[in-house]
Amino acid sequence: MTLKNCFNNNLNTEDWMSMSPNSWHKIPLTELAIPGTHDSGTFHLDRKGSISPDTNSPALKFVCSIPCIGAIVKVVIQRWSKCQSLDIYQQLQAGIRYFDLRIAKPTDSDDVYLVHCLYGKKMSEVIETIATFLKEHPHEVVILHLNHFYGMSVKNHQQLIADLLSGFGSKVCPRHDLRQTTLNLKKLWSNGQQVIIIYEDPAAICVKEMFSYGSIESPWPNTPEKKICKEFLNKQFSERHNGIFFVCQGILTPCASTVAKRLLSSLERWIKPWTPELQSWVENSPKSCVQPLNIVIADFIEDGQLIQTIINVNTTKVNTEGCAVEHQSQQQYH
Repeated sequence: MTLKNCFNNNLNTEDWMSMSPNSWHKIPLTELAIPGTHDSGTFHLDRKGSISPDTNSPALKFVCSIPCIGAIVKVVIQRWSKCQSLDIYQQLQAGIRYFDLRIAKPTDSDDVYLVHCLYGKKMSEVIETIATFLKEHPHEVVILHLNHFYGMSVKNHQQLIADLLSGFGSKVCPRHDLRQTTLNLKKLWSNGQQVIIIYEDPAAICVKEMFSYGSIESPWPNTPEKKICKEFLNKQFSERHNGIFFVCQGILTPCASTVAKRLLSSLERWIKPWTPELQSWVENSPKSCVQPLNIVIADFIEDGQLIQTIINVNTTKVNTEGCAVEHQSQQQYH
């Protein structure tokens, strides 16, 4: 996929890090503008299977267990739980470098799956897909944020951590104190590292390859209203959050009445008018925000020019005095 309106019209989004200007290579990853996806694994949700354990409504689970009626209800759930249309590999090609992963283990399986009200793909498939892409693109770096777990025992966590370490091997960047150590593309490349894993569960605290709770903030707007969401984002970025990853959740969250009034619609259709407004907010952020944009996530992020706009924010970063700093070098990394 081609990244337009950046350094040249032929830059591919699937290689945007390796093809970025030299001046970006020393920017801390906690200050680099990085496109990400919200509920990254929801491109595939199995409406023929059972409701996943992140759905904590006994009434909904009961309704879904009723033949015929349950099948119809699951169609609605799938439409409103699906937040992405691109699969993981396509997201990587589009330039996505941050993945929001929610994981559950069904009682009738030894595997763990991505979830959002319904079960998605196996986590093992996601690991394999990302590992394949990274092998093909040795200077691209991804951040995997495993932040919600359901039905997982300590043993399940240990197995998942082992699968992550086995799947990515020496490409995994060990945990750093981000407030004390600058982590940037140049440093990662020199060490042959391409994967940062943030694992938000106590099971990973003693695993040196896993970043944990204190390395990231991801405040949730939790509103269906565009105006309120923008006010929330403006407030969050009105002060600096130095030294850690900071997620801009550019998402609207439908309430129950939103869905009830639009049973034949979908999240994708409902969210569509919001994307251009979010894109405009991102584009103006260097002038309006004290905190430089870091990770920006959205639903159906491939719509419009949002990914390109996020990456382009890196051409002008805001320094501690609020002045624009232009990164002029446009040489390609070799």
